[in-house]
Amino acid sequence: MKEHVACWIGLLVLSASMTLQAAECPAARAMKDGEKEFNARLETVQRQQWLFLEFLTSDGSKKSNELLAEEYGRNLVRQGQMADLAEEMKKMPEGAPDIPEDGTPACEVSTHVKDTVYKMVDDSEAQLKKYYGDGYLFVLGCDLLAVNLLPLGNSVNEPDSKVDPKTLLFMAETALDPLIKSAKLKPADFKKLAGEILQPSQLPARTRYSYTALRCLRINQGVEMSPLAESNEALAKCATSDWVKLGKCVADATQPVKQ
Repeated sequence: MKEHVACWIGLLVLSASMTLQAAECPAARAMKDGEKEFNARLETVQRQQWLFLEFLTSDGSKKSNELLAEEYGRNLVRQGQMADLAEEMKKMPEGAPDIPEDGTPACEVSTHVKDTVYKMVDDSEAQLKKYYGDGYLFVLGCDLLAVNLLPLGNSVNEPDSKVDPKTLLFMAETALDPLIKSAKLKPADFKKLAGEILQPSQLPARTRYSYTALRCLRINQGVEMSPLAESNEALAKCATSDWVKLGKCVADATQPVKQ
């Protein structure tokens, strides 16, 4: 009997200690666990927004100018929201844990941050999808074409690589045919572009992506760009993690030399 009483007392003590443990802040835990996935979504959105805005900026048509003005308006709203979040983050107690307790002021801030930044990405993804469905699918085609050419190009750059660029080009033509069509590239245009990208290069992957995607857009616009090899020295100076700054640098570095 005494053993049973001792067991029940032990269970009651354990139960009491468990109820006294504060619950984690759900929003903070969700951000911590989903950080990798969210960062990947954010990276994709920022990359695709740059390419779409680059097309609108360089296109110059009335429709593009109107869409550009709308996008600048949305960007101003996002900047305001981020500034407000930065001010709110300053109210976080010093030394607050990454995952605060539920119901605390720190949890309230974490919840607001999560709700705001996740909604920003959700809205941006939805807006880009709407654009692609409204006649700008070729911009997505150029983005995905560049993304898919990167790993093929990287294989050429591996130490002691014995990969034949001509073989890669043949493989790319077959595997990427749907994207080539979405990007509105003629077979000859794709061969010329991919032939450059699938050559050994010391340029960072992001720079090679930007060149590929931008070159694809320029082909659609009927605008010339300097070949990758001719622009290599200038492109090597374009190292930045900001897609807009990187894209501008690549655009400037590949301006054809006027004769």
